[in-house]
Amino acid sequence: MLVDNRFSKVRTHPGFPELSQGAKAAIEGREPTFVDMDPPEHTRFRGMFEDAFSHDAVEAMRPQIAATVDRLIDEMEAAKAKAGGGGGDGSPFSIDLQEAFSMPLAFGTIYTILGIPQEARARTRARGPTHLAAGAALAACH
Repeated sequence: MLVDNRFSKVRTHPGFPELSQGAKAAIEGREPTFVDMDPPEHTRFRGMFEDAFSHDAVEAMRPQIAATVDRLIDEMEAAKAKAGGGGGDGSPFSIDLQEAFSMPLAFGTIYTILGIPQEARARTRARGPTHLAAGAALAACH
């Protein structure tokens, strides 16, 4: 499967499954991020970041990642307390885990690896994954 051209990470590739309505249309005309590329393009981009994901580099980031996890959990607990432990209308408290935890953790870690300063992170994330991929490629070239 890994070398079969019928399988692809490129979302516009014929036969790529559309997991949510309109997903393919939403990316039409956009440059793919490197996670949506097939080899050899994906391999070239991945090679720029291999050192940042070595065992030693990841271990060096562990304390910062753990601190970020603790902060994000604290923020979710504070949001629950602010809501009075529930949804305000008697419903159980709910939170979008992807928005409140997964994305900030992933993006924060990637921004740290790329050296994006804290004050530029919200602006960079708002511009979307294509902007992040372009910035990552530029940072890796310097």
